[in-house]
Amino acid sequence: MIERIVRIPPKLLRYTYRPRGDWLALPVVASVAGITLLHYLTGAHFLPYHSIYRSLYYLPIAVAAVRWGWRGGLLVSLAISALYLPHVLLLGQQMPDGLPDNLLEILAFSFVAALTGWLADAQRRERRETAALRGYLDTILRSLPVGVGTTSGSGTIVARNPAATRIVDEFGASLTIPPAPGYSELRGEGRTVAVWRAPLKHATNGSAEDVLVFEELTEQRRLEERVRQAERLAALGKLAGGLAHEIRNPLAILRATTQLLAAKLAGDAGLRHYTAVLTGEADRIDSLIGALLSYASPHPPAIGRVDVRLLLHELATACRPYAGQHGVRIETGMSGELPQVAVDREQLRQALLNLILNAIQASPQGAAVMLSCEQQTTRLCVVIRDQGPGIPPELRNRVFDPFFTTREAGTGLGLAVVARIVADHGGTIDLEAPPDGGTVARLCLPVLPSGGVPPVCECYPRLEA
Repeated sequence: MIERIVRIPPKLLRYTYRPRGDWLALPVVASVAGITLLHYLTGAHFLPYHSIYRSLYYLPIAVAAVRWGWRGGLLVSLAISALYLPHVLLLGQQMPDGLPDNLLEILAFSFVAALTGWLADAQRRERRETAALRGYLDTILRSLPVGVGTTSGSGTIVARNPAATRIVDEFGASLTIPPAPGYSELRGEGRTVAVWRAPLKHATNGSAEDVLVFEELTEQRRLEERVRQAERLAALGKLAGGLAHEIRNPLAILRATTQLLAAKLAGDAGLRHYTAVLTGEADRIDSLIGALLSYASPHPPAIGRVDVRLLLHELATACRPYAGQHGVRIETGMSGELPQVAVDREQLRQALLNLILNAIQASPQGAAVMLSCEQQTTRLCVVIRDQGPGIPPELRNRVFDPFFTTREAGTGLGLAVVARIVADHGGTIDLEAPPDGGTVARLCLPVLPSGGVPPVCECYPRLEA
């Protein structure tokens, strides 16, 4: 039975198949009354007619049993027996040999009523269980977060649940159903959808249909990439923490020796040039080591309330002279009240300054860098938009990797430090490529809830240099 396969919750039995048809009571009563009148109005010598009339009783009995179950069938059969019995007794006085047959026929009325009603009740139970199972499975399919659908022999999706409809509609025409059974991943417009295809086995239908299962993997792939990035950053942090001091000590000796040598060779312009190069490169290495130490062992955030709008105005004012040297304008587009965030102001300032300077350096002369804020439910997002050449799609997932840079003079640590600061504050940082060109850096942080400062998200391990 069905309930042995799937245990159906009792509340889902509301899908019970309950035939409606109380209006049949009048035809049943009328037919019983009409057949009984025919018996009483037809003479006893018309025995073949009485046999036909007696057989007609099975029609209302069967209708009642099918419509109202064995109880309704028995009730009608007992009523017929009560109406027909006086006629049987009256007829038996004239034809004694027919009395046993008529009495057995009356018993047959009840037997047929009980059997037909029992079969009808069994069928109704099957229909009720089938309808309940259908409703239960429909509820499951509608509640699934993954999409489920079926395809026809031509590959067209002929049935799907709401999740599949949403995925197919949102993915658009670029969603191509895999031609062969198995697992595949479809990518397009920054999204990833996993598709499982398997033959749909019919018990009685041999049509070539397949079942499809869709799962949106965009957010999962994004989280996996962040985890891989965190692992890479942690590995680099361990390396930087272990080597930074060891390199700095001999570097300090090398720089001091070079300065001493330059002092002794002050009269030789050619040699003094080489010593200046050595000193400059030593300073550059020292700066790089400082950046590594800053990344590998950052200071714990000093959390406080920060008005991001005021901080952006302050940064815009501070960066305008530098932007002017590159022929770039800085514009701000913030209006209305915005919630505060709970962050380390200096660390957030460092992260935003890195993003703004990158945007200025990537913008051509005469372009503008736009700074704005927008609130998204529980997050406050800082949006920095430039009009530069943009980031190629194949490099977009690598820009936060340490030592990855597209500039000749870059160290490749600026955006890595930004990603670390943002993650330490429980935020997210994404680089987007708008259709009209340029790059949009979106830095989002949790807004400050009423009643206190939220805890800091320890997204990366703290490393001792």
